[in-house]
Amino acid sequence: MAAPAMKISMRLLVHRNVCEQHNDSDCQLPVTATIVLASDCTAQYVGSMASGLRALKRTRTRLAIADSALRLFIDHGFEAVSVAQVASAAGVSERTVFRYFVDKEDLLFAEDDSFRGLLAQELATKHLTDDPIAAMRDATITVARSVEDRREELIERWRLVRSSPALQARERARHRQYEETICSAFVEAGVAEPAARLTARFGMIGYAESLQRWLEGDPEITFQKHVELTYAEMRQLMS
Repeated sequence: MAAPAMKISMRLLVHRNVCEQHNDSDCQLPVTATIVLASDCTAQYVGSMASGLRALKRTRTRLAIADSALRLFIDHGFEAVSVAQVASAAGVSERTVFRYFVDKEDLLFAEDDSFRGLLAQELATKHLTDDPIAAMRDATITVARSVEDRREELIERWRLVRSSPALQARERARHRQYEETICSAFVEAGVAEPAARLTARFGMIGYAESLQRWLEGDPEITFQKHVELTYAEMRQLMS
């Protein structure tokens, strides 16, 4: 029989304290868990008794490595920090770092897969053929809401990316992955591939512009508001 699902606060998307809240000795999470990302920025663990605690430990290790890397990159600059230093700061071996991350650049984009998963989940709930641009805007707003309380941290990440050609190249590659995720969602909904591809590129332009305005602009204006304003401007330009 499947174990009952439970909601916990998790920072694969926004919270860093999932494993601090549930230690191995008293954690009641089901033991084979599939992480289902929800629009309210929680994670739902669903599964039967098999490997949930191990999955939780892997999540904790991955986040610890990413956090250690970010602190070192901020303090010393991306280029000056080695993977060995990241491993030492996180209390793991270099081999463990490479078990979780492809390379040093990947350390700064640890949450991208989760964000893409949230975006795909949101698009799956919408009628994409009715108004593709509105669907894209609303899905982007969901992602924006999930990081509203992390502006200062994301400013630091933004500066790191801007300071490194290697990180800028990795960011562009990640954006292409987002485009592929969006395009696939629209194609599956019945949108012709050329139109789906165009919508995906439009969506990534809207996201990138909204993010830059939020990080560089008035801190009183939310990320969500920037998304709404940017999409309104883009629609106006096309009219």
